[in-house]
Amino acid sequence: DSVRLSLNGAAAVPMRYIIRNDPLLERLQSRLTGSRDSYSDPVLSAHIWEAELPTSLPIGVHHVTVNTEDEFGQTRQQSLSFEISE
Repeated sequence: DSVRLSLNGAAAVPMRYIIRNDPLLERLQSRLTGSRDSYSDPVLSAHIWEAELPTSLPIGVHHVTVNTEDEFGQTRQQSLSFEISE
């Protein structure tokens, strides 16, 4: 499989495949430990791709497009916007 990320319309760059705990589940588990809503420890996920975002992104709305291609040549594209504020 391959996964590529385009930030604000720039040329797409490859993302890194990594096996690790899901960061969202880690944060939730940490926040809920010891409460009645706690749940078991996160387990390793084989569905995580990562890319470093530039530290110099200005305040404002930014747009990310992710393109994937699997081992069968099937492609997918998803986009999202996020905002950096002070």
